[in-house]
Amino acid sequence: MKKLITLAAAALISVTAAFAENAFHFGAYFPLYSYEVEGEDISSSVYGASVDYVHISDSGYTWKIGAALGNATNSDCKSILNQDDLTGFDFEIEAGFGGSLIHDDKMTLSLTGNIGFRVQVLENTETNNLLGIEATTTYGEVIGFAGPQVSFTYKILEHLGFYADLGIYYNTGYIIYEYDIKDSYNSNDSDDRDVSGFSAIPRIGIALVF
Repeated sequence: MKKLITLAAAALISVTAAFAENAFHFGAYFPLYSYEVEGEDISSSVYGASVDYVHISDSGYTWKIGAALGNATNSDCKSILNQDDLTGFDFEIEAGFGGSLIHDDKMTLSLTGNIGFRVQVLENTETNNLLGIEATTTYGEVIGFAGPQVSFTYKILEHLGFYADLGIYYNTGYIIYEYDIKDSYNSNDSDDRDVSGFSAIPRIGIALVF
């Protein structure tokens, strides 16, 4: 049994080239969220740009840090907000630690465990000039997430290539929503609720390798 383990370890080491590598990834991300708030499903549609820095050591040990910023619209929040037309932004920052199973002059395949933090803020204002009413709805999410991410890079030139990532994460946090009605009474109402669920975050783009 020990010999088998030794052979497997030697094979893994032989696949992983003995050189350090650093890369910047610039691309697009299209996260898919599936959350539940007190039995109600909610989701939002997001697209935007992401960037991350990846370091792979001589031994294959890999760590990364990155951020993403995108445009967000609510696609299934009517049960919570009684509206379907809120827009805003989605911001994420995350870090990952793991290893590269393949790491040679042409390609890299890495598996990391990532942790991160996400903030999303959506808003909509409706005005009724006839009645003199302006109603603003604000929706926010504060989410922590963790899970595995697979990343693949293929170099077409010595320092240039393409990359693709896919992360599957468990999410937990809370949402905040507020209704602000400006009329002769200027009423305001707000609430917050716990939220949990899963997300899949694919990314694709260009890799600068050095």
